[in-house]
Amino acid sequence: MEKASSVAVEPDISSPDERYLSASAIRDRCPLIVSAAVQAGDILLTRGPGHESALIAAATGGLYSHAAIWLPFRLEDEDGKIVGQSLHLIESDDHGVGESYPERLYLEGEIFHRQLCYCTAPGTKSALLLRHKNIHLVSQEEIISATRSLKESEFYKAYSELHRLLEATKFVPTVRKALELFLRFQDRADINLVTGSFCSELVAKFFKLLNLDLYNFDQAPSSISPNDLSRSALLCAVAGAVINKDQVSDSATAYRSRYTNVFKRDVILPGFVRQNSLTIRFSEKIAALNSHINSEMIGILRLNINTAAQQAERVRDMSAEASADGDLRATASLSQIFGAYRLAGEIYSQRLVRRASGRENGLPGISAEAELKLENICSDLMIRSNKRLSTTHSLMGIRKGRALYREGGETPVLHEHLTTLRLGLLTYWLEYRQKVNLNQPPEDLPDDGKASIIDGNSDASTIEGEVNDVLCAALNAVVNDTDDATYPRGN
Repeated sequence: MEKASSVAVEPDISSPDERYLSASAIRDRCPLIVSAAVQAGDILLTRGPGHESALIAAATGGLYSHAAIWLPFRLEDEDGKIVGQSLHLIESDDHGVGESYPERLYLEGEIFHRQLCYCTAPGTKSALLLRHKNIHLVSQEEIISATRSLKESEFYKAYSELHRLLEATKFVPTVRKALELFLRFQDRADINLVTGSFCSELVAKFFKLLNLDLYNFDQAPSSISPNDLSRSALLCAVAGAVINKDQVSDSATAYRSRYTNVFKRDVILPGFVRQNSLTIRFSEKIAALNSHINSEMIGILRLNINTAAQQAERVRDMSAEASADGDLRATASLSQIFGAYRLAGEIYSQRLVRRASGRENGLPGISAEAELKLENICSDLMIRSNKRLSTTHSLMGIRKGRALYREGGETPVLHEHLTTLRLGLLTYWLEYRQKVNLNQPPEDLPDDGKASIIDGNSDASTIEGEVNDVLCAALNAVVNDTDDATYPRGN
């Protein structure tokens, strides 16, 4: 839980003489972790120097103050081919969440035979390597998959907010509450950085991804401390994994690995944390903007559906009036307009369901380009239908006026009525003669309710194919729906 790293960073070696260490220098770097004893999923517990480590250990009721975990990462070439695999020590400290690169030593002596070891941080008082008793039941692929998931969700975030550490302590609730207020005030972390897990929480999350319990009861990762891990009955110490000072004889020697520590955690990781935080914050803003746009679009689609329904109801009333007057031409035209409004309403309904429910309910998922084209088609269909409805209404009035004239002769009121209708038609024609051919109205909907005016067998991999498929589905839904009271669907 402490913010300091559990391992020492390998220094730059400027000459071969500086690579060799005496027994005294080796003891200064103890405890050491034997590389050959480490396996994927092993947990490293340490107790660091200083008052902070002592406070954490005391607050969590144990010896240790920090936890880290060894995880496997695959090495790939430029073509993506796997060429190897390496273990990295993953931890969360004040530099952030990510990989650590400990100093490596080759020990030589009576009991050491060029044994590769990892150094812990300077001043580390004790270390313990733990292994889950059931880790052998998990395949290597599952471990690598869990590592990948942990990296995607947790890596390159800042260290946890300090007050969250209290959940893993043994303080009584009243004391915990008082300390939480104090730590919230003391936490001076950059508000622009995205915070992640603390050390033992990160370890617990990995085992949660593996579906391996750390205890015989359920416990949240955020309430697990390093000492909780040390007390787990499902974790056992790895024998011979830790070399302490008393195990290093006076005749022992070591030399530092030629490995050059290019990736210094304290230098590289904070930059990754800042960049990742910027990316996450930007993604959150984009998501919020998309959510706002989505809400606006849902409102517009609902309005369009209601408009189509109202217009269809108006056409139904006009059709009844035309039938009563014996106006067969108006009845036929209104039947076509009614079907057009129904078709537009059905397409709007499907678009609403797709947008509101994530393209579920069996509706086809289509591209953004196809959605845009459908929007243009619906808008054009509504505009053309509105124009044709206005024309049909005027022509109905003229024909009704003529019938009244034949029956009773021209009156001043009838003359004014016919003049107004003729002027309206003339204005309409002059304004839209380039866009709408009144002698060639839109195609009729099929009478048998089975055929389609749209080819539904087009290539669905193209935008035109996607649009045609949606239009065909909407058309079939309209012509096969005999219950007009249910229209429009999805409203």
